[in-house]
Amino acid sequence: PRYNMQSDLVYRRRRLVENTFDSYDALSTRYPQNCRNATNDKAIDEYWTNGMTTHLSVYKSTSNDSAAVLSNLHVSSISTQSPHLHFSEMKHSTSKMKSLGGRDNSQCSESNVALKSIIAGSVSGIVSTLFFHPFDVLRTKMQGASPVAASASAALSGSGSTASGNATAARVALSGGPVSVFVHTVQNGGIRALYTGLQPVLAAQAGYKATVFAVNNLTKKSLVDWKTAERRKVGLFQTYNLTRVDIFCCGAMGGAVNAALLVAPVEYVRNRQIVHHTRISTTKGLSSESLTFATRGVFDTIKRTVKKRGLSGLWRGAGVTVLRDSLGCGGFFVMYELGRDHLAPVFGSRESTGTVMASGALAGWGYWAFAMPLDTLKTLVQTGAARSAREAVVSSVEREGALLTVRNLFHGWQLAFGRGAPA
Repeated sequence: PRYNMQSDLVYRRRRLVENTFDSYDALSTRYPQNCRNATNDKAIDEYWTNGMTTHLSVYKSTSNDSAAVLSNLHVSSISTQSPHLHFSEMKHSTSKMKSLGGRDNSQCSESNVALKSIIAGSVSGIVSTLFFHPFDVLRTKMQGASPVAASASAALSGSGSTASGNATAARVALSGGPVSVFVHTVQNGGIRALYTGLQPVLAAQAGYKATVFAVNNLTKKSLVDWKTAERRKVGLFQTYNLTRVDIFCCGAMGGAVNAALLVAPVEYVRNRQIVHHTRISTTKGLSSESLTFATRGVFDTIKRTVKKRGLSGLWRGAGVTVLRDSLGCGGFFVMYELGRDHLAPVFGSRESTGTVMASGALAGWGYWAFAMPLDTLKTLVQTGAARSAREAVVSSVEREGALLTVRNLFHGWQLAFGRGAPA
């Protein structure tokens, strides 16, 4: 306002709870005693701005003592009856007051984008799962046959647990690379064996995408709102821009929530089915009961697990799963943003098809760069090869050394990075 700010001008902060389009802190102004508002009753005329949106409210009494609110005004000047109070032209006013029946188009647009992203992500997740689920099956088999798994099994045997001869035979048969594991799997089950445990993963795709997208975006919005409000307190009215660390943390939050709610039980069931198929295909003389269990479906696996370990048994390995997906999703979103920033000059813009596809491939690699060693530990815990991720690491370090342990935790990395880029 074009008003000479005097020492007796008082400011107080308040929350604009009634304005859904902008909930940031604003300034409510009470003018000195020598100034009067439009009704000459010492009430508050307010003026606030968030740097881009400007809003003015003038309260004027009518004959029946009701109040009328004038807002969202595009005028060259607005004055109250006091000559001291004068408001200049508001060029960037884009607000719409809820009290006037206005609707925030940006909110509608955001919700439409969110819905489209969830639908598109669900469809792409289903399609990529149909094409690349065999990569997950082969990777899980290789992880179960890794030296880390052998060390964990030895630790179980040494602590009084019964070592599984079937698991040993499986490790010997699957100790080669991706090609040899693929040949062995097809020879002992055909192409169908490559899709072992597909049903729970396929059914959970929509939930995966909805959870990660919703939590990630809600966390980002809350962080931007809070940081922007804090900046306003020191007189900085620019909207806060997320840093790479912020993007990583928001992505990690989405991955952690998704893993705790959905990924842990879904991948437990999948991995149990894969490990049973591996044992039956590498061992002679299994009983008919074991053969029946290995060929049963998702619900039978769930039923037997709940009966033996309770409902919490489905969340076996949840801790390392949450850690894997929090770090992995954080790396995913950071690499995606880095790709769009640095590849935009190559493909023309951040929104071009080439930029988005190449950034998506980098994002997939970013996920597995963080997640691969934790994924190996998760597989060992969920399949029963180790009691805990910590025990698996300690036993492997004692037996193989730290460097070999790190290398062995990336067993099957070719399949992980191969499915990460296109999916």
